[in-house]
This record gives sequence, structure tokens and C-alpha cells, in this order.
Amino acid sequence: MSNGFPRGIFPHGRQVSILGILCALCIFTYVSPVRTPFDTQPYALIMACLIIVVKLDRSAFLGLPTPLLAFFAVLFAAVISWISLGATLVGARSLAGYATTALVATAVYLVAHQRLGYMVPISSLVWLAFGTIQGLVSPDFGHQILSRLSTSENRGVTSLAVEPSMYAIVCVFLFLLNDLSWIRGEYSRRVYLTTAGCLAVQVWLAGSALGFLLVLVYLGSRAVFSGSFFRTIVRVAGAVLAGTAVLYAYLHVSALQNTRASQLISRGFESPGSFIYSDQSVAERFFALQASHQSLFTNAGVGFGLGSWADNLSEIVGHSPGLIRYSVTLQGQQRVMSGFGTAVFELGLVGLLLPAALVLVLVAIARNTALSKAHRSWGLYVGVTSLVVMECAIPLAFPLFGFILGLLVALSRNRLAMFRIDNASPATVGGTVDAAF
Repeated sequence: MSNGFPRGIFPHGRQVSILGILCALCIFTYVSPVRTPFDTQPYALIMACLIIVVKLDRSAFLGLPTPLLAFFAVLFAAVISWISLGATLVGARSLAGYATTALVATAVYLVAHQRLGYMVPISSLVWLAFGTIQGLVSPDFGHQILSRLSTSENRGVTSLAVEPSMYAIVCVFLFLLNDLSWIRGEYSRRVYLTTAGCLAVQVWLAGSALGFLLVLVYLGSRAVFSGSFFRTIVRVAGAVLAGTAVLYAYLHVSALQNTRASQLISRGFESPGSFIYSDQSVAERFFALQASHQSLFTNAGVGFGLGSWADNLSEIVGHSPGLIRYSVTLQGQQRVMSGFGTAVFELGLVGLLLPAALVLVLVAIARNTALSKAHRSWGLYVGVTSLVVMECAIPLAFPLFGFILGLLVALSRNRLAMFRIDNASPATVGGTVDAAF
């Protein structure tokens, strides 16, 4: 009797798809068999380039959806800015972020009709294995295949990420992909629930306050965009209760009280007004978000150019509110600690095309009457979650963002196929996320 799990790594006796390979490279973006100077490895970007070269000719490029063309317009502006400032190495790293967003999103759009298969469940188990070993055996386990590993005694584990917050953010994106795979009929309810539970455990292992907040954003937006008004109220209440339970655990369970997340939560309750400034990391993240968007007005909407954050820090801090000015450490900051903030700071008004294009995709999904209710709600809450995530300390070079963008554009154009669990051919099957619970 089948238990809902695949007999092999790849279901239905088929080889893994191109979409699945690209997905794996995006999920394991910090892993490299050879030592490189980059936190985020370029393998997903290289794979995306190969897909575009094979799948796309010049005439087809002009026929791409408007949001994808907007991403390429931002990339073109970034290239011009980089060259005009002397083509520096710091600027090249920033340029790689714009290239990753545009190219990965386009590659995903071109192959979005293919299966993801069991890539998300298998990947989540691999991340869980490394995180568990780090938590129970050796905190440095796996560092040989990572460019760096940054954590401390009062922080969570990193698994295959470079720091706990990025581990938690990878889990947030895997939550989104797990929901999509269930809706498309890629695998059974048991696999879906097991994967969701596995990811929830990993968010706890990461012990990241930012990750915890982003999971609440994901749950809250999913509750808002799924179901009727009454069911939405029930789900929001459930999300609030779950969040309250987690807060209580961090404040009162002895095993969690020494973690950094617990310390930040305690400071927030003790002094809500000064919470942002009481922790160096939180202050710098908030400053980056505020300063990068404020730069639209301080530099007449032109942008300061790629890789210019460090050169302009002193002046930016000087024009910031006093509490921020005295909380931010200038040494060592080479990039804006915000994805969309990076685009706005470096490219000015042109950088606003990135969040604007995402909003246009969400509008198209909301107005697309050909989509099922499950697909439409998935697209909307994934889009809202992505908007919030990319305002945080997530670089544009993070390929899972480009991957999600490509899926959203494909969804708006009805390019996401449905699959039967017992049949490899597309069909109109699948279910809502809520039907799995």
C-alpha cells in the first residue's frame, strides 16, 4: 500500500526536470564544491543563462511579459551605472544581484510548465539533517562547503546557509514552494504536511527573530488571501495564537531564554519605543531600509550608483535621525541591507521598477479569471510575502527571489501546469493549501 512518498528520488520514473535542477541550485545557493569569495554562489545564475540561450531567440525576447522586460531594463541601467563609476569589484557584486533577478526569473518563466517533483521535500530534509547535526553534534559541521559560517552560542544554527537569519529565510521560501507543489498536485497530502512540519522545526532551529517575523508575515498573508471572510478571521486568529505561543516559549522556556531571538523579544516588550536602537544589528537593518528609500529625495531620484553605499555612509548617517545616527556602526558596511533598498539607493527611480513590476504581476493575477481559486490565492500571498522579505536584509543576488518572481509571472500568464500524482501528464487537479490540513 502506498504511503504517499516516492519509491525513488524522482517520481513516476522520470528524470528530474530542468526546472527542478534550477530549483535545487537556488535552494542550495550557499553550497560550493570549491572555495569561492562569494556568500551566494553563481551556479543558479549560470544555469539560468544556459536555459535562456537554449530556449529564447531575439524575437521571443521582445515577446516576454512586461514585468520581465522591466527587470531587464533595471539590469541595463545597472550595467550603465557600473561602467560609469569605473567598473569596480564592489559594483560587480552588486551588478550580479540585478542579473540574478532578471535572468533567473526569465529562465523560470520559460520552463515553468515542468515539474518540480520532490525537489522541495528532499531539499528540506537535507537542510534539516545539517541543521540537526550542527545543533546536537558540531556547530561547524558542513563549513567546508560554505564560503563562511557566522553564528554564536546564543544564536541558532546555520545548516547550509551562512548565518541563522538566511537559514530561516530559505525555509520561508521553501514554505511557498511546498504550497505550490501541493496545489499543482506534485505529491500527496502526507508529503506536503511532513515537509511543512520539517520546515517549521528548522525555523525554530535557526532561532532567528527576523525569520520568525517573516513566517508570521507568510501565515498572515496566506490567511488573508485564502477562503471566505469568516474563515479568514479564523485563520488570522489562529496565526495570532500561534505567534503568541512562540513568543511565550521564547520568554519562558529555559532552553530558549538564552537565545538572541529571546533577548530581542524581551527588549521589545521592555521598551517598544527604543527596541529598534537597542540592538546593533536591528538598528543597522532599520537604518539601511530608511536611508536607502530616503535617498530618492536626497539625491533627486537619480541614485548613487552601484557599490557606492560605503562611500556615502558618513553623509547618509549625518542626515539621519539622532537615535539612528548614534546606533549605527559605519565600519565594514559594503552593501545596503535591503534587496529593494539596494535598487532604490543605487539606481534611484529606475530601481523602483523592481517592486513596481512585482505589484503589477499581483494585479494581473488578481484579475485573471482563468486561474483557479487556489492558484490565485497562492500568487497573492506569495507576492505580498516576497515584497516584505525583499525589504529586509536579503540581497538581490538571492536566487530564490528570482525563482519566485518567475513563477508568479508564469502564473499570471497561465503557464503553470497541474499534475496528477499518479500520472505524469498535466491535468486540472490539485487542491487548496487549506484542504491539506
